[in-house]
Amino acid sequence: MNTTRHPFGTNLDSGIPLTSEEDFRLLFVECQSDSRRRLTEWLTAGSGPLLLCGQIGSGKTTLLAKCLLDTGQRPNVEIRFDCDVIRQTAGGFWRAVLLAISEAAARSGVDFSFSRLPKELAGLESGDWDGLMAAMAPRVDSVAHAERRRQIEDALEATLEVTVGTVTKLLQSLHAKAGRPPIVLATGLDKYAPQSPAMFLLLDCVRPLLECRSVFELNAVHLFGSGPWEGIERVLLTGLPDAASHELLRRRLGRYAPTRQTLVPKISQLAGGNPRQALRLLSAFEQSKQHVRTSDAEALQTAVRQAARDFFAFAEAPAPELLKSVQRQGLIESGLLALPGDKETARLALYGNWVLLQGVPVNGTAWPARVNPVVEAVMQFPVRAESPEEAALKRFAEQAGMSSTGIGLGSIGSEKAQEVAQWNLRGVLEYGTPSKLSEILDAISAALLSRRRHDRTILVYRNAELVDPLREYLFASANAYEVQRCRHAEVIGGESEQPVEKILQLLSAQDDVLSLHLRGSWTDDQISALDKQRDKLLGREILLWLPEAQARRFLRGWEHLRQLCQLFVVEDELLASLPQSEIRAELELLGRANHEAQTPEAIRIGHLKALLSLLDLSKAGA
Repeated sequence: MNTTRHPFGTNLDSGIPLTSEEDFRLLFVECQSDSRRRLTEWLTAGSGPLLLCGQIGSGKTTLLAKCLLDTGQRPNVEIRFDCDVIRQTAGGFWRAVLLAISEAAARSGVDFSFSRLPKELAGLESGDWDGLMAAMAPRVDSVAHAERRRQIEDALEATLEVTVGTVTKLLQSLHAKAGRPPIVLATGLDKYAPQSPAMFLLLDCVRPLLECRSVFELNAVHLFGSGPWEGIERVLLTGLPDAASHELLRRRLGRYAPTRQTLVPKISQLAGGNPRQALRLLSAFEQSKQHVRTSDAEALQTAVRQAARDFFAFAEAPAPELLKSVQRQGLIESGLLALPGDKETARLALYGNWVLLQGVPVNGTAWPARVNPVVEAVMQFPVRAESPEEAALKRFAEQAGMSSTGIGLGSIGSEKAQEVAQWNLRGVLEYGTPSKLSEILDAISAALLSRRRHDRTILVYRNAELVDPLREYLFASANAYEVQRCRHAEVIGGESEQPVEKILQLLSAQDDVLSLHLRGSWTDDQISALDKQRDKLLGREILLWLPEAQARRFLRGWEHLRQLCQLFVVEDELLASLPQSEIRAELELLGRANHEAQTPEAIRIGHLKALLSLLDLSKAGA
């Protein structure tokens, strides 16, 4: 992914991993020194497998990239179990494994004559491994190639015993060629929830790799269960100390850090030691300050609300008893990860970042932990006696899987607990921040005004008639200051469709702005498969349009993708917060404006007028 860095200015994003020398020079903070030392030692002298573990956003990918860069080590085999797997089937996983290992074997000059897989899987000549590898490659520029790859995956699933034997033989040959076990990077395993069907299939692929010098990228929750991981050396990333979190934020702010001296410790506290959450909060704060006239306190509340929206509007919630226990004790017991009647609630809490690990057990099996501060922000304040409106809001919250026991923002020092609690409840349910239309559209389109920005925006709508005029306005805004290639496409899901393959094909076209309208009957597997392709969406401006009736299914399935997106509910942002009088006033003002025909600004204004007219009709019919 190509992200432009600014040596002296701000470098804000949603917490995407650092990868380049420039990234590390400008932004890397030494915050996991023991983990870095152990990973470096393993890369240079390790002999067996290693588990690199941490919760979502803890910095696993960044640390691994830094250690590889520092040591100069190059893995023999890299298997990306997230973005190189398009179908989450046994054949889909084994295709990724076989392709990565056979490519490494070909580079090393391994003799393939022992195997007839090219003929058995693809009907090629028995020795045509180049042809088989080309057919297995995760190319997305051809529908015919995608269908050919699916056929090979089905054949792999039907001949698993032969495939496993071939993989084992190739790994042994790599060992013999190098005189030591090959280094295998098995990344993306952390994207799969424990006990999920996909993780069950993945474990079969993992077992041959345990005989190599393999590093497995896992979520911390994978340590708390049965499986092949027991007894393997592990490096676990837990919460950052305050000093490191402060330095992380200051580096991102660059020369503007002195102007945010009081903000840095507040965001650090709200981040709970999670680097990505800290950067999400900082980016949301700065965006609010830039595009909407708000005080620092209001901007911080907006940032917290956006983060809380991810937890409460869409994520599956663990049992509140567990959260209260962790909040009270500051510990989570590894031997008691199941509550009566809810056997997976502790794993769910860890996997979804409801609970954040703060360290490792000193004695016994009790892990230092805390409830995510953003979650605590909506647990703290009891709501006073309910009015009928508040009771309705509470019922809605309970149906949506949100906490209905009262919420607020005490962790940032509110003096009006009851008022803030009710404001925050409505804020979580309404998703957005009320503001004028121009400010709302500025916030949505700000990322599209420059190629240097790589943001992802999810737009949820109720009225499909709003999609086209809003999209046309955003595209016109993107081209107001520089020419950008904008593409819009409808992506249909369903049992007989291949929506993920189509999105990957569209990504290969290298447009500057890609707008995707997700429609049809997407299956759970298709939604999950797109989540695993998250990293392929990072280097592009992406607009994802979702009908509200389907939004919750998509966003619950996007455990990882949604964390790197900004979400707007179109009607709530535009209609609910903009009186009809203001719409008509803006229409009258635009009607008097004199813009030269066909200039970028005139085109943008034309689309804005069309959007305002449609909003005016919607208001009139409401």
